[in-house]
Amino acid sequence: MTEPIPPRPRHAESYWLAPSGSLTGGCLLIGGIGLVLFMAGRLGHPHRLELASLLWLPAIVATSVGLGWVFQRPGQPARPQPSPAAAPELAVTDGALAPQIVLGGGDIDRIRQLLTGKFPFELIETAVNYDDATGRLMSYGLHATLPGYLADRRNATMVATKLQGAVAGDWLVDVDSARDQVTVTRKKPFPPWVAPPHPEPIVASVEEAVQRYEKFAIGIGVDELGERLDYPLKTYHHWLIIGGTGSGKSVFVRGIIEQLRAAGIPILAGDGKGTDYTSLNGEAQMVMISSGPAEHPRLVHAAVEELSRRRQTAQERKAAGHPDPMAFPAWVVILDEFATMRNEVAGLYEDQPSKDNPFVDDLRMLFKVGREFRMHMMLSTQDLYARTIPRDILGQCKLVITLGPPSEMTLRQAFTQEMEPKARQVGELISPKSQGRGLVAVPETASVKEFQSYWSYTPGTDIDGPKVPEGIRETWRAFRDSVSTKIPKLFSRQWFQVEDAEFAKLSMADLFALEMVNLDLESGPPDPEMYQFDKSRDDYNGHLLGRARAGALRELKYGPAATVVDATPDGDGVVSADSEQLNG
Repeated sequence: MTEPIPPRPRHAESYWLAPSGSLTGGCLLIGGIGLVLFMAGRLGHPHRLELASLLWLPAIVATSVGLGWVFQRPGQPARPQPSPAAAPELAVTDGALAPQIVLGGGDIDRIRQLLTGKFPFELIETAVNYDDATGRLMSYGLHATLPGYLADRRNATMVATKLQGAVAGDWLVDVDSARDQVTVTRKKPFPPWVAPPHPEPIVASVEEAVQRYEKFAIGIGVDELGERLDYPLKTYHHWLIIGGTGSGKSVFVRGIIEQLRAAGIPILAGDGKGTDYTSLNGEAQMVMISSGPAEHPRLVHAAVEELSRRRQTAQERKAAGHPDPMAFPAWVVILDEFATMRNEVAGLYEDQPSKDNPFVDDLRMLFKVGREFRMHMMLSTQDLYARTIPRDILGQCKLVITLGPPSEMTLRQAFTQEMEPKARQVGELISPKSQGRGLVAVPETASVKEFQSYWSYTPGTDIDGPKVPEGIRETWRAFRDSVSTKIPKLFSRQWFQVEDAEFAKLSMADLFALEMVNLDLESGPPDPEMYQFDKSRDDYNGHLLGRARAGALRELKYGPAATVVDATPDGDGVVSADSEQLNG
């Protein structure tokens, strides 16, 4: 609903409808002068009394009064009162009228008052909108009276900050410097959590996965209007995800993994913490999960080896006249807690001549060349120091997502100069307690948008646990039963041929030389001949079972059935529980 524009006062019409003293004085002056001239012309006539001689008195009076009034300033015409805006139709209930709705509740008056100061803007009357039901001010627009005023970033930031606090509520300020305009919109409250929609369809074959790649999009959540935010993987081929502790980043990333699994896309996951993805081991499309500083570089290099194979295959297809030489299954490499991962890898290979350079070079290769061959990268991290991600790699990220209020370091490192003011403005309104709330930015268009991320189910989650809200449990059960457990396994798991636990001491070149093997048979079950290379098994060659547990703190067992071993030289070895209880 738009506020009605009051009619403009018609000053000329008001002047003649209500004559002023100056107008009357002018008329009297003209009449008086005329009579004076007439009487002056009669001077010299015969001296006798005539009635015309009596006109000297009105002539003198009219001339005197006219001279007194003609120089008075006209009074200001009465300003017509604007007609009140039409209020929404009042509902009648039991013969009583509903209360009168006041448009804007005084908010628009506050804005008008703000504009009377040294604020170089004027209100765009046609951009003022109210809620039809409540009369609440929902949006308004301002136009800068000084052209180019908003082109100065400092001015734009100052204006956005000022308008956010001009009236009560949470407001989104959109500065359009090219048009010298500002649009201010009341933000709608986000829901505390949003469950993801079920992916349709669940891909049933590798061929279908290749075919559907062109239109596959990843949903990240909803915007302030409740609209779904979906980003095609083909267009936004590399992602950067940033979020501190408690921001909901881990849940967000695992939600993306569920969508990728349902789309039949193989996933290579680098687990920077080492424990976050354990429950996903063996799930469909989870090809590799690394958890240690020596495993992460080998996982990334496995993707580089696949990239090399695809380049060769694409050349052969082009030579053979293949209609779509790039028709490969999409791969996604997810490196979670990348800052921690990078530091651990650098520390492990610090004493080696090449340090961690081969690892970083592989990352550069995947970021720069991978998209053409449907190889995609997603980096997730808590911190974004200048040394964490090289600038040339950061520049290849087509989608930047931050969860929780962005830190000053994140604002400087993750956003371009064009995006930073908007990201700062919106990010300051995000509460640290709003789990899953964040910003999504597209560097190519310099767009920044606030959103509420999906709270997604992932295999291994305790749906009935205390951390899961009661209202989302049924939704998660439906997702688990209809999606997660229905995803067919389309690809084998892979790992490299680890001969012993000393593989972590190998140089990076020797580590890369270890051959990759498939851990599953073509029919799907684990391959018994590959058990020794399967890190999910106890007989895995790379386990440090005895060594890892050496020196661990022993847990004592108390109770009526406990026995005590007599370790004294004179003892007979064992004392039964009947003779000595360990009850404290």
